Amino acid sequence: MGRKEDLGFGWIADFKDGSSITQFNKNGKETLFKEVEDNMGNLAKFSIISADDKELYFADLINKLLVGPNVSYELTGKSPELIYKRRNRVRLEMGSGKILVPSIIHILGIKTSTEEKQFEIFAGQGLKPKKVEITNLTSKDKFDITEEIKG
Repeated sequence: MGRKEDLGFGWIADFKDGSSITQFNKNGKETLFKEVEDNMGNLAKFSIISADDKELYFADLINKLLVGPNVSYELTGKSPELIYKRRNRVRLEMGSGKILVPSIIHILGIKTSTEEKQFEIFAGQGLKPKKVEITNLTSKDKFDITEEIKG
């Protein structure tokens, strides 16, 4: 759940009858992916579009094409099936326990009777890690784990 801006990407499902479902309607309300799953047999194309509309990835199940910026795959085999997963990972700042912006990975692909191809699309990487210090609990000395280890 969230907004397209929060997730980094949103999806559009196009069906063989010409209808489509978007992840977010004009009011920003999210459509559950279950609606796509319930109509999977009629799915023609599934697209992932970045929040700024600059990146487009799609799985064309009719032509067995998986397309992304600067790359495309034409699959062989029969019975193409959509692969789509969204993995959310909560990140904590070491020491403070402060919750950072989550990292989100969208996995998009096609599986046929003979092969499988997929993209991992990274979004919402959040803040870059700061210099990390760890306190040795026995001696209370601090050391910087970002420095090169000398052997």
